[in-house]
Amino acid sequence: MSWYEVDRRGFRDLMVGRELWLLLMENVSNAFDADCKVLDVNVRRRQRSPFVQVTFEDDGEGFSDIKLAYTFYADTERRSNPAKRGRFTVGEKNLLAVAEEAVIETRNKRLTFDSSGRHTGTLKTPRQGTLVKLLIRMTLNDEHEILEKLKHVHVPDGVTYRVNGFPVPLRPPIKSFTATFISPIKTEDGSIRSLSRTTEVRLYQSNSEAYLFELGIPVQPIQCGFDVDIQQKIPLSQERDMVSDHFLQDVYAEVLNMIIDELPEDSAAETWVRIGLSDMRCQPETVAKVKLKRFGEKAVLWSSDLQANEQAIGEGYQIIHPKTLSEEERERFEETGLKHSSDIFGRIGTRADIVKPTPAMQKIADLAKSLAKELLDREITVSFHSLFGGPSAEYGYGQLQFNVASLGKAWFEQGITPDTVGVILHELAHDKANDPDYAHGATYQREAMEINGKAALLARNKPDRYREIFGEAQ
Repeated sequence: MSWYEVDRRGFRDLMVGRELWLLLMENVSNAFDADCKVLDVNVRRRQRSPFVQVTFEDDGEGFSDIKLAYTFYADTERRSNPAKRGRFTVGEKNLLAVAEEAVIETRNKRLTFDSSGRHTGTLKTPRQGTLVKLLIRMTLNDEHEILEKLKHVHVPDGVTYRVNGFPVPLRPPIKSFTATFISPIKTEDGSIRSLSRTTEVRLYQSNSEAYLFELGIPVQPIQCGFDVDIQQKIPLSQERDMVSDHFLQDVYAEVLNMIIDELPEDSAAETWVRIGLSDMRCQPETVAKVKLKRFGEKAVLWSSDLQANEQAIGEGYQIIHPKTLSEEERERFEETGLKHSSDIFGRIGTRADIVKPTPAMQKIADLAKSLAKELLDREITVSFHSLFGGPSAEYGYGQLQFNVASLGKAWFEQGITPDTVGVILHELAHDKANDPDYAHGATYQREAMEINGKAALLARNKPDRYREIFGEAQ
């Protein structure tokens, strides 16, 4: 007696939630795996009916055992062949779950599925290949999507594939290269393992939404603008509708290596490029070209040495703030020569010592934070360091730094004075740090006037808030 049973209604409920075209694509995959030379797919709606009959007819090798049509997870030689798509032996069962009626003919056997169950018969004349007929309830939108998706197949060489009588043309790839990916393959001990194999990868110009393909069969949408067809079995989910994020990152990296010279500059910051660039498969010369296309020849990373940032901007460099890059992106760019502004314009041989704030210093920090919140509507951080010869204070990208060596601790101990408030307002006026003339140019001057005006009006318009801010700092 069997250990397991499958509730057909429950199984059907699970399948109804999946995209119908993906389920039907299983039969296309099966026909190609059966080494067919001709595959005809017909989608015909019954007149004035919610039901559509979908028929697959191929001239392949057929089922080696008719029981495979209704047996879940049966062993199959396709599991050990990386050039075959099949592995789970659930494709036909998924389709039967959503069908109202079905017929499968292969070799000398005929299976019929209807409301009374499954029936097995013998064909008087053996069939070359396999015929699958399915009666499925579907909307007009489903029908139209299915017809479009069934044509979105990269037909294997030597195969004639027709949808409703119209041949789906062979599409030549725009590029072809080899790459190594993991492939789930049944090994001699019977287990399925992910083994690294070198295989051909074909890139096709995408007419609409780009897809990742496995041996010509679409799997999932991708972002890179090309159809990417991997010519071996790839590690799919059991629903065969996605790969892992890690595998997709590997794919993006390999594609980026191949098309970097054709990549438009305005595409260099697209999500798929950033994902692929973060992968160690992405070659150093590819990383360097992405950096050039994205930031130009004159670019440096933001530095806590704010004077170095100012000088870099004055020299025409683009400042790249760390928050705009992932950690992996930053590391890859640094490997190919991207430097911090302080590496080029910093004070050579100097190192700022971190200073632990005294209670008086902390009050000045709290005042600066409150004024930034009120006048700039943003949260800032405040830190203290000691660097002889350095500027008294620096601000940029939401970070205010006080140089205790220049100001002296007595400056903080005096509390709120026109000088302390003036220094804070002067530095907060640098908030538009990405502006080319933010150092002390026209943009800075306008910002300084505005922020001082806001501070003056604070006492009149928000007296309670004014007393709260300055009272806390006493």
